[in-house]
Amino acid sequence: MNENKVITDIEQLTPDWLTRIFKNNGFLNQGKVIEIISKNSLGGYSKTYSLELKFSEDAQGEEISSNIVIKSNPSRLSEAKFYHFVAKTMKAMPIPICYDTAFSEKSGWSHIILKNFSETHVKHPEYPPSKRDFEKAIESLAELHAFWWDNKKLKELSKHSIRRYPMVGNFFQEEENLKWINERKERFLVHIEEKISNNRRKLLETVFSLYPQVASERFKKGNITIIHNDAHVLNFSFPKDSENQKSKAILFDWDFWGSGVGCQDLVSMIGFWHYPDYRHLIEKDLIKHYHNVLLKYGVKTYSWDECWYDYKLSALLNLYRIILRWNANMRFWWYEFERVLFVIKDLNCMELLE
Repeated sequence: MNENKVITDIEQLTPDWLTRIFKNNGFLNQGKVIEIISKNSLGGYSKTYSLELKFSEDAQGEEISSNIVIKSNPSRLSEAKFYHFVAKTMKAMPIPICYDTAFSEKSGWSHIILKNFSETHVKHPEYPPSKRDFEKAIESLAELHAFWWDNKKLKELSKHSIRRYPMVGNFFQEEENLKWINERKERFLVHIEEKISNNRRKLLETVFSLYPQVASERFKKGNITIIHNDAHVLNFSFPKDSENQKSKAILFDWDFWGSGVGCQDLVSMIGFWHYPDYRHLIEKDLIKHYHNVLLKYGVKTYSWDECWYDYKLSALLNLYRIILRWNANMRFWWYEFERVLFVIKDLNCMELLE
């Protein structure tokens, strides 16, 4: 990539530069950007801003919008690579429209420029989400998963995703990854040594010793796709007109994408975040809905029994998610740990390791 193309400061944006970007990437057929009316910081780890633009009266183009979002990231390239290598081949999919993406391996900086959907969509309209909002999110996930289901390009594309993440690709087959995760696991176990029962300690030891091989064998069997890896409902924008069947929930924040088992995204959405009573009311219906939508979009090699197995297997993987998120100074990690252990027991996931 040309490092000069990467935006590292919002003041680098000018009407002329934006006009060239829109035209070079096929979004503006004629006319130009004549003014940046406003710039508003949206906070977050990345330098994220919403911009309102003014176009000339003769401006014409496909999917052009006067409201855009720019994310400039100083140390993570994965989302920019998702839009550069993956998203550009996906037409009319429930992801943000990307006007431009650039990244520099040398500096570590990247930027993405996206359409702002705030006029038609809203983030997490209520919490916990209604069952219909869950269904909307799952329909979008299933459409995305079906598009990449066992695609021949998955292995090549995954080279551009984050490598050190147990939820991505055949992680447990790489010695360097195993060494890294084992070091984090040992620190975690030392920290909680006096805070858990013998039964729980045995459960953790069983998962950490047997899961890597089971997961690796599962990955070899196919039914693999591009996954988001952080698909909780706060990473979706939901249509304001929820009754419109054509309106889709839009999935953003693609920092941790990679190839994997689709149900990993469902566990991120349902099994990792939500407490038992509500989860019991909706969980299995939602997984069945996911499976039905996969079939609707043409996936023919995936049975319901395989789908439910994958959901339970992915619930075990959440223990590795805890290890990655864990910080001894974070107060809330213990609640996440308790929820994950409860889901494992509730779904009888340990039988998969017998």
